[in-house]
Amino acid sequence: MKRFESIKPRLAAVLGNSTLARARWQAQRVAQQLGRAGLLSLGTSVVLAAHFIVSLPEKRDLRRKALEINSEMHKCTPTLEPSGVMGALRTQLRLATDPRKLDVMGELTRSGLLLVDIQYQGEDIIEGRLRRTSLDITAIGSYQDLSSGLRSLAEHPLLRLESLSLDRHRPENMLLNVKLRLSMLGGV
Repeated sequence: MKRFESIKPRLAAVLGNSTLARARWQAQRVAQQLGRAGLLSLGTSVVLAAHFIVSLPEKRDLRRKALEINSEMHKCTPTLEPSGVMGALRTQLRLATDPRKLDVMGELTRSGLLLVDIQYQGEDIIEGRLRRTSLDITAIGSYQDLSSGLRSLAEHPLLRLESLSLDRHRPENMLLNVKLRLSMLGGV
């Protein structure tokens, strides 16, 4: 009889309409079955699931913003009409007497730099034996393109780099505006 008296409140809670008491009883049963480690892993799983559910829209927004920024960066790359400036430059190079000018231009374009403008300055005669031609080159490219172009120019004899200027408009833009001044020495 005493046993029935101790079970009677539990039985009344289970059989009654109190859903809160039933839920509490079920939670206690599950807690006993899982133990301390099981409860910790269940709690961690619930927190991780909630984190992924909450952060998923934020990740989508960040990915969309990254795509927009990349598309803006690709819009910043300059486009030149081949018939305009480059055609006049090619004509000028064909009329020039020094074939090393073409070699310098070819090395820089093969390295990945986009040549925007090349200007030649007068030829100076040094001590009656050497002729110097100055080249002012404006180009656009990345750091890797510039370094490979400079390495290839270092192999040319009698070619000297006088000045180098780098300009990057925004930190997130990977393209540089490069201004080079080169001197080519040759025999008279």
